[in-house]
Amino acid sequence: MLRRTRDLNKLQAAIDNSENSCRSGAIQLFNPDHFYYINEPMTKEDLLQRMVGNLVNDHYAPDTFLASIMEREKLGQTNLNNMLAIPHPMSLMALESVIPVAVIPEGIDWGDGHSVKFVFLLSITKQDYENTDYFYDLLLELMDQTEKQEQILNNPSFNHFMAVIENLTVVS
Repeated sequence: MLRRTRDLNKLQAAIDNSENSCRSGAIQLFNPDHFYYINEPMTKEDLLQRMVGNLVNDHYAPDTFLASIMEREKLGQTNLNNMLAIPHPMSLMALESVIPVAVIPEGIDWGDGHSVKFVFLLSITKQDYENTDYFYDLLLELMDQTEKQEQILNNPSFNHFMAVIENLTVVS
């Protein structure tokens, strides 16, 4: 009986460690150099050009990254609701994984009459793609938490964004 309890405790510790590792990996995809607070009118195209331009300059993405994102946008809107969009290229082509974030308190026209206030630009390598499940869980949780969204919009700094994100309760 004691051995079984010890084995169960080891298994639970391994599960907890795996969950913490996934959480840590997802959180590390956010980078202060790729966090944008947008407080002036801007088009979707201008925002994507700015975000992708910095990715290319910082060697996170190839020169063809923006063209691939724009091609993907033509196929259908990448907004999940009237609050959040997740633009991404047609294929996994990032050189290094990072998720740039734009916080736009006044919103930005994402097309088809939709305005979004958060843009999460997916720049994920093929190697890291399998480890993005926790990131999607974080996004779903943020979508459900109007109060957390308002906290970020009212204080759109990277440190505050991270504090809110790190304290989201994600149920996988």
